[in-house]
Amino acid sequence: ILFSDIRSFTSISEKLTAEETFQYINSYLDAMGPHVMNNEGFVDKYIGDAIMAIFPKPINAVKASIDMLNALHVFNKSQELKGFKRNSIGIGIHSGSLILGIVGSELRVQGTVISDAVNLASRLEGLTKVYGATCLISEYALKQIDDKSPFYHSLVDNVIVKGKEKPVDIFEILNGTSQRIINLKLSTREIFESGIQAARSRDFEKAASIFQKVLVIDYADKAARIHYERSLYYAEHGVPPDWSGETQMLEK
Repeated sequence: ILFSDIRSFTSISEKLTAEETFQYINSYLDAMGPHVMNNEGFVDKYIGDAIMAIFPKPINAVKASIDMLNALHVFNKSQELKGFKRNSIGIGIHSGSLILGIVGSELRVQGTVISDAVNLASRLEGLTKVYGATCLISEYALKQIDDKSPFYHSLVDNVIVKGKEKPVDIFEILNGTSQRIINLKLSTREIFESGIQAARSRDFEKAASIFQKVLVIDYADKAARIHYERSLYYAEHGVPPDWSGETQMLEK
């Protein structure tokens, strides 16, 4: 399951008329939709500017996300000529069993997918804003990709999203972002992951020191800053006895 959403679309739409908003959304969806189908997926639904798509395998969803990000670059260039600012999107990918069927009443029905996995994919899309990422994928989906070598990816955190009880490792897919960002993230990936391991071992002073090194190299790394500030807090205040490294997300 793949969820994508335009960041800060409200700030874009408030400057447009209702008709212009429809035109903008439709031109955006025209640019994104083909990349779902070209990767053996189908669009389950459009939710305003958001897209929910289903794929046979996680690798198809990851390829589609990269194609969508590349298409977004072209779309932004065309919109800049019309006076619009560049926009960015967040993408969440998760894998799990689901049921595709019909819901509704006698007055109206529609096809939809019902699954616990759908909720987590949606939550991951929301977490892209928290961690400053473009595309987040769950450990369950990533493990199903046998050959990961074409995809630059890095561990971000271990989270319990709102409404869930079990923690899940989440990873950032870097493909589709600028080469500058890819190079920065790859240059700090090993340091970053060693910081996470130090934190999971409850050596928070060491973890804070490691994440500080990441921030010296990449000051704009939002995930590293979250881990740095969290490690400082835990070093001073401690953690619950049953804590095992997870982060509880209280917001969607």
